[in-house]
Amino acid sequence: MFTFKYYELYRNSKDPVQYRGMVVDYALKYGIKPTAREFKTTPKTVRKWVERCKAEKKPGLQNRSRKPHRSPNQMKTYWYYKIQDICTQAQTRHKRITATWIQKTYTIPYSTRTICKVMHQVGCMSQKRKKYQQFYQAYSTYRLPRYKITARCVRTGALFFSHALK
Repeated sequence: MFTFKYYELYRNSKDPVQYRGMVVDYALKYGIKPTAREFKTTPKTVRKWVERCKAEKKPGLQNRSRKPHRSPNQMKTYWYYKIQDICTQAQTRHKRITATWIQKTYTIPYSTRTICKVMHQVGCMSQKRKKYQQFYQAYSTYRLPRYKITARCVRTGALFFSHALK
């Protein structure tokens, strides 16, 4: 019936739910192992889709998220709001603060990088301007030359510089 493997057909299909439904229907009619042989997949995969279809009907054949249900290393909400509060207080006082200062002053049990992440999310830290952005800004405002050309005399070793706009 099928010359391609299950995984190849599943990846290339526009509607994998329909294809999985075909697998489940065939499995209910002929059994798990014959279905696995026919669709060129493992019995475990066929069993998984049959069990999901029995439990949840048609929605059970859709893709599920691989995102974990919980994150044990996630920052506690107390500390998140504490950092947020510190940042807003500093902004109202027009003070500049760093993650290291927050960590040392308030003895927060997370790394400075994690605190920086929270500060970025809250909007306390402005993003650093990159060097090429600074150069481009200076270039456009002061009409500085774009190119620098260097040449060295082979005989004397003298070095010559030249700047050009084009």
